Amino acid sequence: MLGILAFFNGWLPVVGMLFGAAAIIIGIIALKKRQNKVMSLIGIIGGAIGFIFSLIWLIMLIAGGGSYDFSWSV
Repeated sequence: MLGILAFFNGWLPVVGMLFGAAAIIIGIIALKKRQNKVMSLIGIIGGAIGFIFSLIWLIMLIAGGGSYDFSWSV
């Protein structure tokens, strides 16, 4: 579940990283406890993708000097 949240919230800089890190940690713990391997791998992969996307988005925002314009005016 956390892997899915991390994957879909990867565009949010901090939220995607938190969900991603939690999904990776919980997925690894589930693999070590020999629980459902497929679900554990899906959680780890989804968490990693969400974490990476969120990290890239954060780097882009910092590199841009925070000059991102959130207004929707045309």
